[in-house]
Amino acid sequence: MSDFQVRPGKTYRIKNYHTGQYITPQQWEIGKRERAQAAMWSKSDNPRQAWHIFGLDANKKMIVNATGGEILSPYTRAVDHKVVGTPVWYYNATYMNQQSWFMRPVGDGCFHIANVLSGGLMAPDSYDPGNTEGNKGWAGLGQYFQAAPEDKLYWWYLEEAHDVPYVQPYRRDNDVLTPTPKMTSRNDPGDTKKELISRTLVPFLMIDEFHDGSRDYEQTAFYRRAGATPYYAIERFGYWKRFNYEAYDSPKQFEKNVDLKYGVVSENTKKVESTTGIEVKLDLGCAFKGVSASISTTLKYELHVSESSSTKTESSKTETTKVIYPAGKGFAGTTWVRADEYVLSRVEPSGQTAEITRWETVNKAIQAVSSWPPSKESAPPAPAGAKDRALGE
Repeated sequence: MSDFQVRPGKTYRIKNYHTGQYITPQQWEIGKRERAQAAMWSKSDNPRQAWHIFGLDANKKMIVNATGGEILSPYTRAVDHKVVGTPVWYYNATYMNQQSWFMRPVGDGCFHIANVLSGGLMAPDSYDPGNTEGNKGWAGLGQYFQAAPEDKLYWWYLEEAHDVPYVQPYRRDNDVLTPTPKMTSRNDPGDTKKELISRTLVPFLMIDEFHDGSRDYEQTAFYRRAGATPYYAIERFGYWKRFNYEAYDSPKQFEKNVDLKYGVVSENTKKVESTTGIEVKLDLGCAFKGVSASISTTLKYELHVSESSSTKTESSKTETTKVIYPAGKGFAGTTWVRADEYVLSRVEPSGQTAEITRWETVNKAIQAVSSWPPSKESAPPAPAGAKDRALGE
């Protein structure tokens, strides 16, 4: 099975082409922080032979055990020979490349597994097909730097192990909302219905749901998500938010101050950042921090967002506009602004989602206006900045 066939919602056994054995963690106690020895064993019903293969940016992969959450990585950084299972407690931005791999097709549905940091190729260590003690042909796991590409000891292929809970990703071609709203009566039209723009899956390693900074096993049972809830979903919903409405019968002209809060308008920006590693700026661009940087390109594409280079710390502002309404009778006018709501949810074992947090943004540059009756001469003006069309159109 080649690299492009790896997909979410599945776990895989990783089998060596030459020995016919499977990567299996051993000598590790769930809940402890010691590294597990990654060994080669014959196929069995042992659930610890199942691995998540999470896709990162730049075709990198993270190989995570589906039971204990160990991450395959060299024992130490750079050129250490031994490959082990590192507990998820150690996962952070410092070790990102050490714990990531390239999976490059080599033929016959097989591939090389090359460490991103060191370039070493993964292979069984000290394989002895004549060993009759315990598990026949038992071997450790290592990385090698002078491997012959045609040597099938460095060839691996995947076998599907079992399904895991996930939700189907979704992405529109663009984030444009249609149709632009129009008033159909003098009544307050309110906000428009929210439209799903995109839904993307995020590996559990990227989300610090308990946001205590430690990811301590005893406090958060962080590792348990590897088996029960390996995926989170981020959904983006777009809608037109009504921020100004006025219906009046006035014999004379009058004024009204209209406030528009824009940027990140929810009050939980700190929680969003500590949970996801995503900081949303005033310009609605995102800064990706810590481990979220390893999937920033994916998130930008899937969610139709940009990356911000702004150094400003503010995430929202309030703008006040004075609106002058002419004398008239039976008039009503509304101004909408583009808003988006992002929802982070945990994908439960049942396949349903449980909301963790949400945040809302407002883009003041995208506005729409309408009036009732639809007459340019009788309609009240829109606040400054309503660029989509004039009132009455």
